[in-house]
Amino acid sequence: MRQCPSNSYLPLRRRNQRGLTLVELIVAFTIMLILTTMAVPMARSRVRRERERELRYALREITAKMHPRLSVMAETINGIAAACED
Repeated sequence: MRQCPSNSYLPLRRRNQRGLTLVELIVAFTIMLILTTMAVPMARSRVRRERERELRYALREITAKMHPRLSVMAETINGIAAACED
């Protein structure tokens, strides 16, 4: 079996060509745009869920300080609500 020298392959581009073609740039930009449009809504919903979690925690703390008996009930309600979210 004959082996080819390392520089005997035909490159996809000419050796003196530098940079990207317009078509390559458009394709790359389109792919990035699609990925971004998928990622942004996911990030927004994650931030919203984290804010809601922090607010529930703060409400639990306020309730526990104001009414010790109500804090047990609030924890039960929050546990049921968390189970429904999943």
